[in-house]
Amino acid sequence: MRLRNVILRSFRFAWIAIFLFLTASIAAAEEIRQRQVVGDVEIVLSVPHAADSSESDTESQTKHHLVIWLFKNGTSKTIEGAHVKADVGEVGFAGMEKIFKPVIVDGKSAYSGVFAMPDRVAYRINVQIKRPGELRVIEATFEYRHHHKLR
Repeated sequence: MRLRNVILRSFRFAWIAIFLFLTASIAAAEEIRQRQVVGDVEIVLSVPHAADSSESDTESQTKHHLVIWLFKNGTSKTIEGAHVKADVGEVGFAGMEKIFKPVIVDGKSAYSGVFAMPDRVAYRINVQIKRPGELRVIEATFEYRHHHKLR
């Protein structure tokens, strides 16, 4: 009887662990953030989960908002007034270039653009940033792959 209780308890803990793992995986899929430092600028790219969109299910799963925060490296100070554009396409193929609009996200200045990314493949995101008063254009490349189920 004692052995049976130990086995049942072990199974119960295993199911709890599986549940927690799946819950954490779903939560992680809600928003993907990547960071890169180029010179003295920290670039943070966020791809919020489609569920955060007000568009229909089909549209929200093909169109993705890309949000970019620019920080002075080593600080929490955002860089405002920059000209940000990105070229997004499947890895190995030509992409679509768009200029990002300034927005406020999570209480901080950011830049946002919407791109069609309908397939469950790897996407290349080439970002170009021109800061006010700077001649040099900063470039960074990110890779994104859908982490949620597409219909």
